[in-house]
Amino acid sequence: MTSVRQAIFAATAAVSLALATLAASAAALPPLSDPPSGEYRQGKFVWIDLVTADLPAAEKFYGTLFGWTFTRVGDDPVRYTLAWQAGYPVAGLAARAPAPVPAPVPAPGPTTAEVRKAWWVAYMSVPDVDRAAAEVVAKGGKILIPARGLEGRGRMALLADPDGAPFGLLKSASGDP
Repeated sequence: MTSVRQAIFAATAAVSLALATLAASAAALPPLSDPPSGEYRQGKFVWIDLVTADLPAAEKFYGTLFGWTFTRVGDDPVRYTLAWQAGYPVAGLAARAPAPVPAPVPAPGPTTAEVRKAWWVAYMSVPDVDRAAAEVVAKGGKILIPARGLEGRGRMALLADPDGAPFGLLKSASGDP
C-alpha cells in the first residue's frame, strides 16, 4: 500500500470510528433539509466530512474564513463536530490522532504533510444505500463502513472506488438539500 493510500485509509478510519460511535450512541444529527425537501437527486453531493488531526485549528480556519460556528455531537470520546452557517449544518469534522509520517510521496502528487494532516470525504445521494454499496463492490470498489442508520440523518455507508478514493453514500431522512 502506498503512503498516500495509507494516509487516506487512516483518514477514512477516523470518519468510520466517529460515525460508528454516533450510530451506536443516542446522539442525533440534524436533518440535511429542514424543512424536509422530500427531493432526492441520485449522485448529488449532499454532505462532507473533514477528518483532521488538529480540530481546533480547522475550526479556527473555517470559522474565520466562512463564519462557521461549531457544536460537538454526542458525549463519546471520539470527537465529531458539526459546522453551521446561518443556522444550517454544512459539514462535519472528525478528530483523529496524527498519523505517523509516511515515506515521501513522489511529485506531482500531494506532499506527505498535506496527505496525512487532513482529508475531506464527500457523500452522494442515493435512493438505496445497501443496493448502491453492493453495486460499488460489484464494480471493483470496497466497503469501508457498511450501511447503517444515523438517527436524524438517514442511512449511510462509506466506500472506496477501485482506485482507493473514499466517498460516502447517503439516503437522507429529510431529502436532499
